[in-house]
Amino acid sequence: MNVGEDFKFRDDMEKDTVPIELLLKPYANVVYRYTEIGKIKEHNDGTATIKFQYELFDAGQHTETSLRKDKRFEKTIGLILNRLILEAIPGKDLNDRENDTQESLKA
Repeated sequence: MNVGEDFKFRDDMEKDTVPIELLLKPYANVVYRYTEIGKIKEHNDGTATIKFQYELFDAGQHTETSLRKDKRFEKTIGLILNRLILEAIPGKDLNDRENDTQESLKA
């Protein structure tokens, strides 16, 4: 997930946190923001999960109901959150995880 390629920040909208607009299909033009992010839970198999809540501002070509039921959409915005968290870690090389992110989207 890359800023400017897969998503962009919408700092033209007056909100508590900066909304994100998706650029990749089939979710192009969907605009949302994260409203609540839980603790990261690490698992014994080396994976981790994080729970989050979000607010939709524009559902694009979709309905809010269809997006909320769409597991791939949830996975997509979860991967964006993952990217943003990893970017915040000093010294973390995001290129190490880039292929994992792209493969996760195909699933």
